[in-house]
Amino acid sequence: MVSSTGVLPDLSGYTRSVYEREYALITPESQVYTPVSGSSNSLCAFLITPAMGSHFSMCLAKMTSLQPFSKGVERLAKCHYTVADSCACHFDNGVTVAVVVSAVFVQSDGYAYLPPDSIHETRSKEPSMLLVFECRYTIEGSVRPELLLGMTHRQPLLDTPGKVFALRKLLTTSNAYDFNVHVMEFQPGEYLNEKVRYAALGRIRSRYILYKDVNRDPLFHPH
Repeated sequence: MVSSTGVLPDLSGYTRSVYEREYALITPESQVYTPVSGSSNSLCAFLITPAMGSHFSMCLAKMTSLQPFSKGVERLAKCHYTVADSCACHFDNGVTVAVVVSAVFVQSDGYAYLPPDSIHETRSKEPSMLLVFECRYTIEGSVRPELLLGMTHRQPLLDTPGKVFALRKLLTTSNAYDFNVHVMEFQPGEYLNEKVRYAALGRIRSRYILYKDVNRDPLFHPH
């Protein structure tokens, strides 16, 4: 069967993915899952990395049961967003008496912001998938970001004048945080028509998830 563009979609090596200087479209058949340092029996498919010109990374992580996925790294802040199933994050605040917090992410709605220099470990009782953002923390000073746990649907809706989708921010707007994660939620037929056109096709809702820099001076942090 030949598509309207004259390409054989079932031909070996065929892919819908596109990689350009300013953007990339990485479709599921092009995602390559590989082991990563510090994780046991978990595989990651990196979608955005510094090698592509970004200062942060984004990956899909497939976790296997009871095996740790990630641990704390110096100056590295993380946001874990559950795509499927659930997992628990064990966190040690490192202050006087160690306090361990276990957070259970329910279905595809829970998330956690893990501050830089924190001691943490993420595990799952069942196979699950996470969307993970990682970025080197850049803010100097005595005010430090804290552990944040939440459920996406419990975050307040933000005003979107003239738009038809639901918008939520997962992280606080405090000056201690240097990035945020926005979740746009579209019902079937709703769309985003700005720099690129995104439309919710099908019969169920869809989500458009964005990493956003905040509290970064472009003179000192140009990338």
